[in-house]
Amino acid sequence: MNKSDRKAKIAFLLVAVFSAAADLATKARFFDPAAADKQSSPYQHIVCEGFFYIRSAGNEGGVFGILRGSTWTLVAMAALALLAVVLILLRLDGRQMWTHLALGLVLGGAVGNLYDRLLFIKPDGTYAHYVRDFLDFKIFGWDYPVFNGADVFICVGAAMIFLRVLFGGPLSGGKRAKSKAEKPKSKAAAR
Repeated sequence: MNKSDRKAKIAFLLVAVFSAAADLATKARFFDPAAADKQSSPYQHIVCEGFFYIRSAGNEGGVFGILRGSTWTLVAMAALALLAVVLILLRLDGRQMWTHLALGLVLGGAVGNLYDRLLFIKPDGTYAHYVRDFLDFKIFGWDYPVFNGADVFICVGAAMIFLRVLFGGPLSGGKRAKSKAEKPKSKAAAR
């Protein structure tokens, strides 16, 4: 492994560890399991009236509550996503730092939410089997679904990957191939 590969892999690891740790730390600080067990918990803290609130909610589904109650399906999907991240990471070289950072965000967020589904224990000693959400925004009168730091990391990482594919070529390296129309003509054809 050359120096740029090592540097990129370390950056990936640091971003993954930081994002997972930040997610779990903010959940530990702001999430209240007792409030989440109620069907509709009141705001625990008003950060900015009419815009941003802290409100605990246990999400038993995926994004926006899809597949509610399908804990093991969601765990399997998260495990496949983690495997995909690792397989893509193994194909990257040090020149794709942007992709390393994006994958680190996705991995860290996925680990944070997977921890919640598998290992988070409520005060009554039972496993929650839900993701701890607590960030609640109201934007132009629309009450956005409650989410957490892991969701932010996953979305930002996915957006970075999308931009990489859209503007910078494939995930596993190199510049995007030129189309036939963009390829320069040979010297013989130019004469």
